Amino acid sequence: MEPKRQGGLLKMRIIAFIGIALLYLLSSCERGEHEIIVVPENYKGHFVVIFNVKTGKPPKYSGRTRIYEIPSNGILKTQFSGNYGWLDYAEFYRGNITASNRLPISFELKRVPDYLIVGVMGSTGIQRKDLIGNDLYEYAEFYIGTRLEIDSLRQVSEQTDITRLAK
Repeated sequence: MEPKRQGGLLKMRIIAFIGIALLYLLSSCERGEHEIIVVPENYKGHFVVIFNVKTGKPPKYSGRTRIYEIPSNGILKTQFSGNYGWLDYAEFYRGNITASNRLPISFELKRVPDYLIVGVMGSTGIQRKDLIGNDLYEYAEFYIGTRLEIDSLRQVSEQTDITRLAK
């Protein structure tokens, strides 16, 4: 066989192997449930969803989509378990779920115009009261506001004690 042709076959095999490996990796990823977040009308600020709270709000769905209805204090304690896996970005609504109440979302806050109010996913995590594992809380943080408001809120939210909020 010609050297040029052998090199072409090798490249094709490598590309095929990479393609198969990527397909395998993507198909083995667990898929999380889609989320819709509904905040009170005119709500701006930082809010938290705390999962696995026995006395929290029971799970609410619209089809296969989780619905998180955020109270005015910004702390939703829910019986939902944490939502892990491959996730689409959550949808944000003010007041109720209608097209006119849907907020734009931001993936890169620095590119958001100063005047635009957006929904932003903050962080997810687990917080414990102590090193033994007592009072273990899973949570997700979100923000609604303008770029400048969210930037200032992030500094405050870093000090948030989830274990205190969950009680």
